[in-house]
Amino acid sequence: MNALWIDFINSDWHDPLGRAPDRDGLEDQAWLRRLLELWSLPKVDARSRDTRAALRDLRTLLQAFVRTLVRDGSLRPAELAALNRYLADHPVTSRLEIQDDAFRLRLTPTAKGLDGVLFGITESFAAFLAEGDPTRLKLCENHDCRWIFYDTTRSRTRRWCADGCGNLIKVREFRRRKTRKRTAKKSGRR
Repeated sequence: MNALWIDFINSDWHDPLGRAPDRDGLEDQAWLRRLLELWSLPKVDARSRDTRAALRDLRTLLQAFVRTLVRDGSLRPAELAALNRYLADHPVTSRLEIQDDAFRLRLTPTAKGLDGVLFGITESFAAFLAEGDPTRLKLCENHDCRWIFYDTTRSRTRRWCADGCGNLIKVREFRRRKTRKRTAKKSGRR
């Protein structure tokens, strides 16, 4: 699943190997401009501390919502109220379009700038909750990564955001088992 809100939440980057320092995409002006352009969001001043602080606040809120969804399967009334406040604060216009031979109702923020960006991200998340399957949301089991992803497997057993994280964890587990065997062998135990 490729969604604006997932790209936005995963802007909080952690090195899957656990070696490099964490990076915040919201602090990278070029990354932020690319995100806005990719998702056709209004331009904002990527240098503005207030802009980055408002985006970081929304990201933190959405990350907490996803963790709650993964853990509990639903959002509490207070969390829904917080999400609805974001949606209510940003007026929109509706437009009916044809996409993939089906009608779609597109909501477009009338506000420009930061308000339009905040609405676009929040609406993307809300639309997912209304039309998607939140039970398929997962947190990468690589504790160094922590990315959020949508499990598209039929069995719903995917554990990692990408093959790279999965391979990394499998190699680590293999090495750990091998080390334990060697240690047990040296100490005379089996």
